[in-house]
Amino acid sequence: MNKITGYLPSFKLIDKPFKFLVPEYFEPDKVKPIYKARVCHFVNSLVTKKVYDRRYKFNKGNYIDGDDVRMSSIALKECYGSRHYLNVVNEAVRLGVVKRLNYHPSEGRATRFYIIDYESGNRINPKTKTKQIEIIDRKLRRRLIQVNEKKRQWILNKGKIYQCLERDLSNLKIDKESAINKVREMNLMGELTNVQFDVYNWGIDVISDYSERELIYSVDDYGRVHSILTSFPRILRQFLSLGEEDLWSVDISNSQPFLAIPIFRSYMQQKGLGLTNDILEYEKYAIEGGFYETLMDDISFPIEMREEYKHNIFFKHIFYSTLASNERSKHWKSFSKRFPKCAEIIVYEKRNSHKEFARKMQRIESDLIINNVCRKLYRDYPCIRILTIHDSILTTEKYLDAVRGTIGEIFLSKYGIEKKIKKERVTTRNTIKELVA
Repeated sequence: MNKITGYLPSFKLIDKPFKFLVPEYFEPDKVKPIYKARVCHFVNSLVTKKVYDRRYKFNKGNYIDGDDVRMSSIALKECYGSRHYLNVVNEAVRLGVVKRLNYHPSEGRATRFYIIDYESGNRINPKTKTKQIEIIDRKLRRRLIQVNEKKRQWILNKGKIYQCLERDLSNLKIDKESAINKVREMNLMGELTNVQFDVYNWGIDVISDYSERELIYSVDDYGRVHSILTSFPRILRQFLSLGEEDLWSVDISNSQPFLAIPIFRSYMQQKGLGLTNDILEYEKYAIEGGFYETLMDDISFPIEMREEYKHNIFFKHIFYSTLASNERSKHWKSFSKRFPKCAEIIVYEKRNSHKEFARKMQRIESDLIINNVCRKLYRDYPCIRILTIHDSILTTEKYLDAVRGTIGEIFLSKYGIEKKIKKERVTTRNTIKELVA
């Protein structure tokens, strides 16, 4: 019988020992017996998402770690049953374990929660460590197995390409000892927050244990693959390997700006118009390079802070922001001044929801990388092993040229574009050991 595990927070309550969390320690007068294991699993779910998801809030110009977790009613219904899921949540709230921040049961929207200290009633800061427990309640185990099987069937129905990617994920290995030492070193140097320390160690453990790793593999509604690898910290990827072979990464330069080009072209084609000068200029920078540098130069942003501009300004204030925040943003105004037609199309795509523009780009990305590039690679090279991190492909050195050539061929056939493609060595631990020796 396969183990199904969960995680419990190891803050102050670790010494109690979790009388209100672990089913066998529930006090009879505190919670109904039918909900014991379910409340326990619900808190485990919140802990896992809270500690290990990268969630941020914007506060006075700074991005800070969020300490709340979103749980959709659909996910709760799958785990606890449509008649019981609200009772499970209400029990956790009544026990004083969880605080509910907003609630929209009639709309089926995600509800935000945060975990509170059982004794003091204060909000728990997400600086927690966790310990793994086994879920032994038979009814809950059966339901969780059904949920996992449903997910597996959904992946199977998506097509053989996703099965191949999951198979290759099973060959992912990590130099666990070196990775753990690196995390400890960074922690001693003060380079990690407590949350990051937990995230990094958890990721190492999951990659080391395939039985857990496969539970994290999923495919979203837009065809993108999500796995432990997609959320694994970049700085620790140097300790990864595919089987016994080192990993190499093949990336598309300026991938996010580039993925918007098909949207711009489609809009202009539907309107029966030719491409304007600013769209052509946009395409030039996105294809040949220098896209972010051009926008940074417009606002005199330090060139050495390119990554900060890319993630904290361009993504947050231009591509993925709401229309209301665009009106207040000087960065959006600067972008609109240089690329007026592009800005007009982005506003049009966001007219119903600011998320729609991002969703279109995600569909384009998955169609390009999964349905075209990966599919062709598996067809032309039956023995190839590849992994994806959204818009980049990881493979071994043997197939590096094949991946680069296939991406270039797909770009040329679909968009008539010769795109700059970067390659980078991911696994560097062997090189480090050789230098030390």
